[in-house]
Amino acid sequence: MRKKLGIGAQHFSHFSNENVIYVDKTEKIYELMQQGKHNFITRPRRFGKSLMLDTIQAIHQGERALFKDTWAYDNIDWEKEKRPVLKIDFTLIDYDTKSLAEGIVMYLEPIAKGLGIDTSGSGPVSLFRSIIEVLGQEKEVVILIDEYEMAIADFVGNDEKRVQDNIFTLKKFYATMKGAGCFIHSSYITGVILGHNKFCAKDI
Repeated sequence: MRKKLGIGAQHFSHFSNENVIYVDKTEKIYELMQQGKHNFITRPRRFGKSLMLDTIQAIHQGERALFKDTWAYDNIDWEKEKRPVLKIDFTLIDYDTKSLAEGIVMYLEPIAKGLGIDTSGSGPVSLFRSIIEVLGQEKEVVILIDEYEMAIADFVGNDEKRVQDNIFTLKKFYATMKGAGCFIHSSYITGVILGHNKFCAKDI
C-alpha cells in the first residue's frame, strides 16, 4: 500500500496507524533526551515541535510497537525509559475569556483530580507543584510544554497589560519546576521564535 504524506501530523502514532511516511529522527531525538535536564527549543511554525514532544512522550510511555522500523525500536532500553509524563499544551488553555492563571487551573484540574489531589482553592503554581510531586513519587516525571509563548504572543501589539500580566503568571508558573526539581527527570519547552517582537524567552 502506498504511504501518504504526513503534512501537519503532530502525533507519533499517526505514522504507524495511518500508513504515513515518517523520516526517522528517533536517534537524534533520543540523543537530545540524554543531553540535559531542562531543554528549551524554539523553532518557526511547522518545524515539527509538537511531533517531537509527542515522540518523547511515546518513548517514556513505553509504546515500543509504534516505533517499528525506526532506530529506536531496537536501540532503547524501553523498560528503563518508562516514567510518568505531564504534558501541557497552551493551545488548549483558555486565556481569552478568563485570565491565564484561571485558564491554567482549568486545564490542570482534571489531571490533578485524576491523581486524587484536592484542587479546592488551588492556583496554577500550587496545582502544578502538587501534580509534579504526586507523579514523581516513584519515578521522576518528564514535563512537556508546547507553545509556551502563545498566551503572550497573542496579545503583543494590542494589549500591553495582558502581555505583562501573562509574563508575570508564566514566570511564577515555570519557576515551579525549579522548586520541584527533585521530582523531575527532564523538561522540554517548545514554542515559536519571537525575535521580531519585543518579547523574547529571557522575559520568562
